[in-house]
Order: sequence, then structure tokens, then C-alpha cells
Amino acid sequence: MVVKDLHATLIVTLIRHFSFGYAVLTFGVGDCPVAVLTPNASEVHMMNWLDVGEYGGGTRFITMPEIFQDTRKFASRLSFRLLPDFQYIMLMTDGIYDPKFVVEANLEKIENWHEFLNDLAGRNEEGITVSLEPGNTDVANQLSAWMDFWSPGNHDDRTLAIIY
Repeated sequence: MVVKDLHATLIVTLIRHFSFGYAVLTFGVGDCPVAVLTPNASEVHMMNWLDVGEYGGGTRFITMPEIFQDTRKFASRLSFRLLPDFQYIMLMTDGIYDPKFVVEANLEKIENWHEFLNDLAGRNEEGITVSLEPGNTDVANQLSAWMDFWSPGNHDDRTLAIIY
């Protein structure tokens, strides 16, 4: 095995609840967005910039030496926010955001997140619903079924984590 066999993107989110709200710390390498949707999904805050590289298919990976050697850029991979509350924190790979948001700029538009939430709620071609209700013991199976959607030209890995 060689290092390039281990090429991977990475997103990490740490959340701590305090009496005044939540502390959210994120770290990311690659093209994996982390978004915070405020209560009632009234606003979206992107917690990281997408590290897509200089050309299509030029995603940065954690195995690239410059990721950890360039200390100026390394700090930009970290993000911290104090939130009084949130509705969702969503972490996803490009296999989700490419077909669902099409371009990076759409990740910053709350109306696109409303469409995404509607898609999760069953307004999709397959009619698959993901119930993001506390106590839903089948949410993992629902998410797995929902992520099996067909999208021409989008064959990247699909990972989606939702904290609610």
C-alpha cells in the first residue's frame, strides 16, 4: 500500500452544549461542506470552505503534504462558532452536494437548503422520506435508502451526517 491509496477527504465537527447554547468547532480537508441551519431553517451558516483544488477533479486530500505543512492555510481549515441554538448541522461529501446543490455558491442560499429539506421529507423522484424527528429509530435506514438516488454524471461517494 502507498500513501495515495489512502487519499480521502475529511470533515470533523465537535459540538458542546452549554447553558448559553452550543460551541461548534469544525475542521475540513476536501470538498465536504459543513452547514449549520438556524432554528426554523431561517438562515444557513457555512462552517468551512470547500477545498476543491485548482481544476475539476482537483480535490485536496488529507494525504497531501501541503495540507499540514502550510500553517497559514491550515488555520483556515478550522472554524468556530457559538450558537444560541440550531435546527440542523449537516456534513456531507460531494456525492450529495454536487447533485443536490449543483454548484458551491448554492450552498450559501437558504432557499436551496429548504429544497434539500423538502427532498429529505419525501419530495423526490423516489418518494423516499427521511423523518428527522427525535426518537426516529429508523433514521439510519431511511438515510441509506434516500442516498441511493440516481443522478446522471454524479457517481462520487455519498456520505451525509445530520445532527438535529
